[in-house]
Amino acid sequence: MLKLADLAVREDFTLGPLRVSPALRFIKGPAGELHVEPLTMQVFLVLADAKGQVVTRNHLYDECWGGVAVGDYSLNRTITMVRRIAAEAGPGAFRIESIPRTGYRLLVDGETESDQRERRSKRPVVVAAGLVGLLLLSGTAWFAINRLPEPSVAVEAAAGSPSAELANAIASATLTTAATYQVPLRLLDENPKGADFALRVQDLRARDGRKVNLTLFSESGKAVLWNWSVTKPPEESASLGQLAKETGALVLSCAAETHVGRNRPDQETVKLYLDGCSKFEPWFGAEMRLLVDTFEKVTTRSPQLRGAWSKLFLSKAEAIEGLPRIDYVKSLKADIAASAARHIEVPETYIARAAVLPLNARFERLQLYDAGLARHPHNLPLMLARSWQLRSVGRMDDAAKTAGEAVALYPQSSAANAEYAKSLMHSGRLEAARSVLDRAEQANPGAPNLRSVRWVMEERYGDPARALDIARSGHSVVEVPMMKFLEARRDPTKANVDRAIAALMAGYQEFPIEPGWVAQALGTFGRKEEAIRFLLSYPYGGDSGDGAEMLFRPPLHEVRRDPRFMQIAKVFGVTDYWVKSGVLPDFCFEPDLPYDCKAELAKLKAEKKMAPRA
Repeated sequence: MLKLADLAVREDFTLGPLRVSPALRFIKGPAGELHVEPLTMQVFLVLADAKGQVVTRNHLYDECWGGVAVGDYSLNRTITMVRRIAAEAGPGAFRIESIPRTGYRLLVDGETESDQRERRSKRPVVVAAGLVGLLLLSGTAWFAINRLPEPSVAVEAAAGSPSAELANAIASATLTTAATYQVPLRLLDENPKGADFALRVQDLRARDGRKVNLTLFSESGKAVLWNWSVTKPPEESASLGQLAKETGALVLSCAAETHVGRNRPDQETVKLYLDGCSKFEPWFGAEMRLLVDTFEKVTTRSPQLRGAWSKLFLSKAEAIEGLPRIDYVKSLKADIAASAARHIEVPETYIARAAVLPLNARFERLQLYDAGLARHPHNLPLMLARSWQLRSVGRMDDAAKTAGEAVALYPQSSAANAEYAKSLMHSGRLEAARSVLDRAEQANPGAPNLRSVRWVMEERYGDPARALDIARSGHSVVEVPMMKFLEARRDPTKANVDRAIAALMAGYQEFPIEPGWVAQALGTFGRKEEAIRFLLSYPYGGDSGDGAEMLFRPPLHEVRRDPRFMQIAKVFGVTDYWVKSGVLPDFCFEPDLPYDCKAELAKLKAEKKMAPRA
């Protein structure tokens, strides 16, 4: 058995590009460095010591849990944490291969069978064990005394295999969600009645549809804290299962948040918070703004609840930057000050600070996201905010890289996969985007944000006939101008294109703050000169914000090749970012671009200096 004390006497070693220090539970690689939990290091060492051989689940139980059958949840969670070592410290350094109904093996990328045999011939080296007692007294024992126990949660299935299947899915998703939001919790699969919170799952299926009931109880079933019941027709069964999985996992993570620390909210505040959590859909849709009142009440009643501040910041940022925009700038500034006065620091504070800046303050916003990620390098909201902002200044490759890193850290996250697919799609890498989306949809069937990306992909870049079929299916509300656009894509006669442009222009005149559809349609149908005139005359460029991202999408490729594009970028306020940062957009490095971006920017700077002051 590999005991915790054994970690202290293991010598440092290398695994591919990784430098591993078991005694310090420290791993350093080309992508960064991290400390890992003792149990994660134990499992990692057992797999690494096997040198490419299969390690059975029972052997892992024997070596790391002392033969105690802790159940699948605990082992699965630990394997997930081991996989994150490669994602965080050295992407591609190794991979964990699951062997169905048997166990796992650790494979070092690029290592041959002879390399594995050579590693197997080298026994782990142990140093003097006299250090163990000192380390335990000075480190591990202190940790045990000073750390409060993690909140415990359990998922219980009602009678019937569908309920058990959904319960297992929610339990697995809970570990991912907790890791995403960095919420400490323990998932109990043995003696679940001892959990601080228990979620009861009932999944009822019949010919006429599917009904899911989720009920969260406080410890020992003393009180019902939250209930959720949804019925869907048969054709929406998969999407209901996905919604139930995500909602249940998020609510369990939120419940655990309320049980961290000594100053805990009262039961009514917990109920209010859980109700808000169950409706919280980060990074998708403007409905988050409807939750502002809920999270404001929770932070007022229980100001120590960090998760409520995070969600309040994200909700108000969405409302400020979404369409139609809601002016929460003044109140969000007050929230930032209030949380700081209480010494509450959450990663989402950086997103809130960016949201109160002018919409075109792209340089300052990216500075905030970078500062936030320097302190919280694995925070998903910050990573996705950075990716989106990079797209708005034409740094499409860097945006895709950031979103790809988010997917590597959180492969099950539909939000991360949606942003990654969008960043690839809008940079012209359509097949790569399809591949990402295909994998994500298999893992998250019916996820609304993935469905939205799929629709946009078919609508703008895919088969127009298929897009029309989707539009007519009734799953999405598609307005008349978009139907005309799709009909023109399918049959691009001059008459059809004229009708589509006219319909989109009429919509723009009703809501002139969003020029993207008209501009992209003009580019799609090869009307470059019309697109340039339209964009140069846009009157709201000073507040375009993220809306400038459409300038760098494939339909406007020919517009970007015209030197007048730099003037368009100035209208939308994007050139300010390029000048301040010294970083040019990707298209400026195309080998056959007929003008020099630096020279054109210099002209604009000279014009600005010569312009008379108001």
